[in-house]
Amino acid sequence: MLDSQSSTHSKSALGSPLTSSLDEQGSTPSASSSYFIEGPWEQRNRRFQNVLLHVCSFILILEFAERVSYYGINQGLKNFMGKLGWSQVGSNSLKSTWTSICYLSPLLGGYIADEKWGRFKTLWVFGVWYTLGAFLVTVSAHPKFMEPEHGNHLVANLLCHIGLFAGVAVGTGAIKANVITFGADQFDPNDPNEVTQKEHFFSYFYIVINLGAIFSYGYLSVLCVEGTGAISKDYGYFACFLICGGVMVFAYALFLFGKLCF
Repeated sequence: MLDSQSSTHSKSALGSPLTSSLDEQGSTPSASSSYFIEGPWEQRNRRFQNVLLHVCSFILILEFAERVSYYGINQGLKNFMGKLGWSQVGSNSLKSTWTSICYLSPLLGGYIADEKWGRFKTLWVFGVWYTLGAFLVTVSAHPKFMEPEHGNHLVANLLCHIGLFAGVAVGTGAIKANVITFGADQFDPNDPNEVTQKEHFFSYFYIVINLGAIFSYGYLSVLCVEGTGAISKDYGYFACFLICGGVMVFAYALFLFGKLCF
């Protein structure tokens, strides 16, 4: 009996430090664990009955604007490069290189969001960067810089390349890597109503991507080459790229306005 009691005490003595050590290291999760992280839906100042409408509408508008801007620049880029003195082969090569960077840069955007800034800050910082790049491309398309006396389009080429590669290509990658997950993060997975809304969000997200593409390849492609209405043919590319930058300004103004909802 004494042996039994001493055995019990020795097991208790051996077990306590081990259990304590595990708890201190966080290996045994508990409700008060310091590793517990609140979701965005718990950090809001108020709850919304319709998260899809009152919160994610800002994100959907942002995605629509970004797709209008990206496809608007993409669809007219090859012909615009021809106007800047590039051969057909050179224009194709430049466009392919630019597109490749656009689809590689999400690696950088995802890393910065996950390890450094978080998704919201990454979206607005790189969104501003993207918008500045779009406006550099816009300036390069102004008829003033398209005239032959401007050093064989040297200034236009310089502005266009900086805007395309340093601005738009890097910015679109950061947005692409984070915008849909940032939207999905807004829904409480423990609320059946919000789970349903989340499913609808992905559908609407796909819809706005295609609406942006339709607008760009439909209207903006005609505007570039022929001009429309009061916009003459000479200002076609300038007007197209100006719209691409303008929609980003509008969308990001709304996005920052909706910050308190996220």
